[in-house]
Amino acid sequence: MSDEHILFISAGASIDKTYAITAEELKPTHVVVLAEESIFHDYEADTDFLKLEKPKIRQAIEGVRQRVELDGRREFALVQLPKLDQDIIRGTILKIRNEHKEAEFSFNVTGGTALFSTSLFLMAIW
Repeated sequence: MSDEHILFISAGASIDKTYAITAEELKPTHVVVLAEESIFHDYEADTDFLKLEKPKIRQAIEGVRQRVELDGRREFALVQLPKLDQDIIRGTILKIRNEHKEAEFSFNVTGGTALFSTSLFLMAIW
């Protein structure tokens, strides 16, 4: 069993609420939140839904970051993806896998979009 355990979380408006349960169960050493870059920018063309949801997602990411830093037992990383695309998500996970070859990997797929959750689920199976 590896000393490193990396937990991947897809960014969503409720990840700050599900993080505590996941972290307690899995006890990761690293928490990696994956988020689409556009979440961090507000655009005039955003739908009404996105105008309401983006600030919630940003706040939830910050909530996870603060919990990880206050706890002091884990490392936090935010990885911004240029867009939500299965190949980009897979490539990002594989890059991190290459940097942490002996690590155990876990995936919290409860946040984010269906494409995000499905892509992370497929990586978990792989």
